[in-house]
Amino acid sequence: VIDYIGGKRDLAAGVVRTIGRADKRFSEDYLRMIRAVRFAVRLDFRIARDTAAAIRKLAPGIEKISGERIYDELTKMLSEPTAGEALDKLMQLHLAPHIFPGLFDSDDTWAPAVRRVEAVAKKRDTVLNFGALLCDVSTAAVRRIVRRWGASNEFKDAMVWLLEHRDDWRIAPEMRLCEFKRLMAGPHWSRGRELWKVREQIETTRCDQSRRIARRAGTIAPETISPPPLIIGEDLMKMGLTEGRKLGRILRTLYDAQLNEELKNRRKALAVAEKKIAAALDKNS
Repeated sequence: VIDYIGGKRDLAAGVVRTIGRADKRFSEDYLRMIRAVRFAVRLDFRIARDTAAAIRKLAPGIEKISGERIYDELTKMLSEPTAGEALDKLMQLHLAPHIFPGLFDSDDTWAPAVRRVEAVAKKRDTVLNFGALLCDVSTAAVRRIVRRWGASNEFKDAMVWLLEHRDDWRIAPEMRLCEFKRLMAGPHWSRGRELWKVREQIETTRCDQSRRIARRAGTIAPETISPPPLIIGEDLMKMGLTEGRKLGRILRTLYDAQLNEELKNRRKALAVAEKKIAAALDKNS
């Protein structure tokens, strides 16, 4: 192999460098700047000084790249156990503010985000890593950036769930049993618990709440978490209740009681339903 550009030397030295002038190469495709960071961190290489300088200078150019291409590169980056280190490098090279415009206004928000990603990255769960990164950002802002990235509805729904429940670690041990079971039945319960543990460790340096959540979850029989309802809408309509909102409220109340293990069989549930319907109909008379 004839090496005209010193590539073998750079490989041996652990250096990421562009071929030719760095500013020209990056101007041809600004996404190469993110890719340079990903390769450097993944291979445990350093970025050559002139290459790094060009990235800092041209960092705003990343905003010219389509959201879909940026998301694709970030997904590869955040699937690695070195995801936290890669994010740190993006900020050092001035890329992060242009990749996540308006999401991280100061180091007070960026540094904890990187710490969270570092704490969960070894699990190689890309969705969890994105959740750890974005969980202090407003839900509206995350919806906007996810839309710009062209991410799937499945990914968007995962981010929204994790954000909507990001602080539940503070109250989960004291939740009503029905609320706690609904949380357990959520599509990202396991990821949520990982995220809660990391947030608690960063904020309090302890894991007391996370341990309480684990103990409480361990006392709940799996078949009682999201059982088929003892009473359905058709049952209530047969008893004479047809008004939609009242029907929905009573169904919710009955299912809450079932999850709270206050109603354990259909016979008792029907009796309670009859009383509630009678009370509801009396109010209308």
